[in-house]
Amino acid sequence: MKPAAIVLGASLVVNAALVAGVVWRAAGPGAHDAKDASGITEEESAGAIRLATSASKSDPAVAARARAPDMSGAWQALSKGEPKELIERLRGAGFPPHVLRTVASQLVREQLADRQLALLANLPTREYWTSSFNSYWVNPEFRAGQHEIALERRERLKELLGADYESPDLSRDSLANLARRYGPLDAEKIGQLHELEGDYRDLRMQLVTGEGTGVRLPADNESLKLLDAELRRDLETLLTPAELEEYDRRNSPTTENLRRRLSDVDLTEDEYHALYQLQKSFDDRYTANYMGGVVLPNTPEFARERRAAQEELNASIADLIGPERAAEFERSGDFSYQRLKRVVQYLELPSEAAVVAHDLHGETQRRAAAIRSDRSLSAEQRTAQLTALREDVSGRLSTVLTQEGLEVFKLNGWQWLDQLATIPGAPRG
Repeated sequence: MKPAAIVLGASLVVNAALVAGVVWRAAGPGAHDAKDASGITEEESAGAIRLATSASKSDPAVAARARAPDMSGAWQALSKGEPKELIERLRGAGFPPHVLRTVASQLVREQLADRQLALLANLPTREYWTSSFNSYWVNPEFRAGQHEIALERRERLKELLGADYESPDLSRDSLANLARRYGPLDAEKIGQLHELEGDYRDLRMQLVTGEGTGVRLPADNESLKLLDAELRRDLETLLTPAELEEYDRRNSPTTENLRRRLSDVDLTEDEYHALYQLQKSFDDRYTANYMGGVVLPNTPEFARERRAAQEELNASIADLIGPERAAEFERSGDFSYQRLKRVVQYLELPSEAAVVAHDLHGETQRRAAAIRSDRSLSAEQRTAQLTALREDVSGRLSTVLTQEGLEVFKLNGWQWLDQLATIPGAPRG
């Protein structure tokens, strides 16, 4: 047995012994020599502690032979009485807050189990092969019931634990992650912000799913816009202007888009701030936001305006970070390029292979479009030229990616190469 395993085992024995000690003390005077409901005497509890202490210090071979007493009845004895009394007994015995939270969470879970089962029982009966289990969340009654249970669970835990209450989402590791997401805020404000986001997230999901019907209406988009405006007012109340600005740089839809595209682009923080402002100005006017109810006009005029704005944005980004990094940034906005990079990395090919293959893909699409639109060619001539193009491109790609790599690419979204000679609308033999 490894030393770490010995320490863990010793720790578990100590905890079990402490639990047994709490039960023994709860039994009251006169019961010291008799076994309590768990079957553990005072002598056995003390022996367990001595055993754990010696095991953690002894030679691994000796510790491996140590045998702990049977603690199987400890929880049944300990959990008697009101939950509040149990938590107080554990707290009085010196158990740390994270243990109290674990015990309280399990107690509350058991208390609410019947309501949880009733929610499932009240769902429309569907055979398992006719509906996804995830579709339960589209059911408005089920979703509302889950939300009520979650709120009651939170309130019961607060009542049980008092000052030791901590949201499951705000453990030490979660706080560290949220601090990275929200910025340098104190723990209390992080908790308030996280709770605020959670409340609005629930409301937003109701609207996105069409109030549980699965049918989204134009009115839902307007409601989403109003919801975002209300969230903004709450954020402005909770955060200072500087904190709100930092929050936006870390959490806006623009930020999510930039994170995906900047994985291989080295920027300073100042460069990121400037790039964020450029991209956000464009996104606010020309990018749809499904979760925020923002739908773009579907007109030729707007499409031309957006293309011109995109060209202006590309030029501004190149001025800011230089043409080489700007080119990588632009390529990273293409999902097929992201997939290319993953396959190149998996095959341990040079990183430049993804760039070459991506550029060749674009060149091929332009050449194929020109052939398909050339009305001076007969259908047979177009097919012949597209077939020749496919063979030429396949050979060039196999040089860059190797033949094995080319086959892997075809299985990961590059079926277009085999379909290159297909003319849309043409009859198939």
